[in-house]
Amino acid sequence: MKRLKSVLEFLSQFLLGLTGAVGFAALIVGGIALACGCGLISCSYGWRRWRGRRRRTAPPPEEQA
Repeated sequence: MKRLKSVLEFLSQFLLGLTGAVGFAALIVGGIALACGCGLISCSYGWRRWRGRRRRTAPPPEEQA
């Protein structure tokens, strides 16, 4: 009976640890994905804004010739 109790305790601790490890890994991967997504969106927004500003300040091609 004592041996069965120790096996059940081991299994419960193992499952708890495994669940925690998977949850922690998902948290890390989710955080990295969120950071990369925010960086990509902000870079895309900044690039479009910079490109639009550059187009506005350049004279039209007819005036350059």
